[in-house]
Amino acid sequence: MRRLSIIRQRKQTGLLSGSLGGRLALAGALLMLSACGGGAEEDDAKEQPRPEVTTTAVQIADTTRVLEAAGTVRYLAETSLGFTTPGKIASIRYVAGESVKRGELLASLDTTTVTADLASARAELERAEAEYGRIAKLFDQGWVTRARLDQSEAAAKAARAAVSSAGFARETSQIIAPSSGVILARNAEPGQIVQPGTAVLILGEAARGMVFEVPVIDSDVAELSIGMPAKIRLAALGNEEIEAQIRDIDGRADTLSGTFTVSFALPANPGLRSGQIGTAYVTMPKTRVSNQMTIPPEALFDVRADEGFVYVLKEVKAEGGQKALKAEARNVSIGNVLDDRITINTGLKPGERIIVTGHQDVHSGDLVAVAKSARPKASAAKASAAKAASGAGQ
Repeated sequence: MRRLSIIRQRKQTGLLSGSLGGRLALAGALLMLSACGGGAEEDDAKEQPRPEVTTTAVQIADTTRVLEAAGTVRYLAETSLGFTTPGKIASIRYVAGESVKRGELLASLDTTTVTADLASARAELERAEAEYGRIAKLFDQGWVTRARLDQSEAAAKAARAAVSSAGFARETSQIIAPSSGVILARNAEPGQIVQPGTAVLILGEAARGMVFEVPVIDSDVAELSIGMPAKIRLAALGNEEIEAQIRDIDGRADTLSGTFTVSFALPANPGLRSGQIGTAYVTMPKTRVSNQMTIPPEALFDVRADEGFVYVLKEVKAEGGQKALKAEARNVSIGNVLDDRITINTGLKPGERIIVTGHQDVHSGDLVAVAKSARPKASAAKASAAKAASGAGQ
């Protein structure tokens, strides 16, 4: 045991001795490499250009509040179509999404029973009229009373009414398109028994146009009026701005939500479909916000809901004691979307300089150079505003 312990001790001593020597040699080599390579890295750092950006200061302005309300595209006239008589559906010729023309046959009932009822009613009418004629002759001859004649006459009238009813049932066993449009819903299938008034099909009447409907709370409705302009953005149409105006405002609030439905008239567009979801933007003339921070929309990046990021510039000392601008990412809370600017609720201070363009090539902590080029034109700013608003809605 003692010998084994001595051998282990010697091996460990040898290992440590050899390891120490190797480490010293390796450290020397690394120092030499560092001395040779460090200068090259410094030269590369000096040669690497700083990203060029354009900047602006966070401004304070009195802004008009913009109402944003999510809603849905609808046909102005969405008509429920059904049968006026009960029966079994024989056929439905169209499904949801298909276009129809005025006067086309859309659906029909099985007329077997209706036809039999009509034949029976006609036979009863012939019998009742013949009976009335016979009783009338007997009355003229004095063989029957006035009461008997009146009874026979009433039976004939009832038979005529039955024929008329059966004929009407046969005539109304079909659903005819009242106007051209699109089938929005098909609520029944052939073979199904339906009652009078059941909505078998829902037709969107194309000739009446389409509207965009949004729910609005009572405090906002008080500032709206028919004819006010608005802008609508629909995801299905690439969030491009659609010029619209208020067409109708409900006079009574919904009993469940307490909101009022406001309808915006939409211009004709082949891409519009009932049920498309979007957002309406209405400038509220009576509501102004004072001392609101505003920035160009193109300064925002990584927009999520009502939040986003901007790069704030800080003055720092670079190598050699020279002043430089350092970009720091800052999370901000987004307010309203204006024509060419966006309001900021929190995250910035008035007067702070932020990067407007060029932030795609910047990371937080980078030193940047301010380009001499002018700020982008208003048209580009509006396009960026639309893009930023689109991202904020997702």
